[in-house]
Amino acid sequence: MSQLRATVHAVHAEKAATAAQKREVFDRVCSSAPPIFRFFFYQHFHDPRSWFERRETYIRSAAVASVAGWALGIGDRHLQNILVDQTSAEIVHIDLGIAFDLGKLLPIPELVPFRLTREMVDGMGLLGLDGSFRHACQATLHAMRDNSRVVITILNVLKVDPLYLWSLIPLRIGKIHRNASMLSGDFEDAARASEDDSELMLLGEDASAAAEEENKEAGRSITHVGQRLSTGISVEGQISELIQQATDPTLLSRMFEGWSAWY
Repeated sequence: MSQLRATVHAVHAEKAATAAQKREVFDRVCSSAPPIFRFFFYQHFHDPRSWFERRETYIRSAAVASVAGWALGIGDRHLQNILVDQTSAEIVHIDLGIAFDLGKLLPIPELVPFRLTREMVDGMGLLGLDGSFRHACQATLHAMRDNSRVVITILNVLKVDPLYLWSLIPLRIGKIHRNASMLSGDFEDAARASEDDSELMLLGEDASAAAEEENKEAGRSITHVGQRLSTGISVEGQISELIQQATDPTLLSRMFEGWSAWY
């Protein structure tokens, strides 16, 4: 795994590297590390019925989290932020600090709507994305559209939450880069991110004076969520487009190396 990271790091560290070069390295790394997540179900669930039920639970939970995460703009979905319950096989997402498409503001923007890499698809069986996953995604988007007013009402609470400071967003971005740099073995980059965090904390001391502007930013983000849930495109068309983007190797090859898009 460390060798694969080093290979990807080498091309991403080269500022002059083109998208085609990154794609070439990505394809080479993928060919060297075939997906193996299907063996998780073989090892943990020996009875045929439990194996099938747990796999369906995994697929449906992945679908719900994917669609909901896209609607809310949740990013930073690297390997340490997506867990699997070893008893139920349900997907569990943690560290949801990067929301409302903040991932697109990172120095290396996140280009995919949610994590749907080869490893995740490998655990879905022979039908892959064209089985329960696609149907569960469509059902989730239908439900969110039907209840979009409820979703927006709940999100509006963030606009008046005194514990949520939008001016501290740069601190979250710095934390992401520091953690991802440590995952990729780039400790010098992690140290630089820590220094940047210290400077940003000084800026954060004036956050209360920018409360009104923060509420405006929150309002714009929440409005964007509403637009996603009220778009004119059909549910089937929307899900097909999202799946195509999430599995596009050209986009995945350009993701930040700490995201480990090849897994």
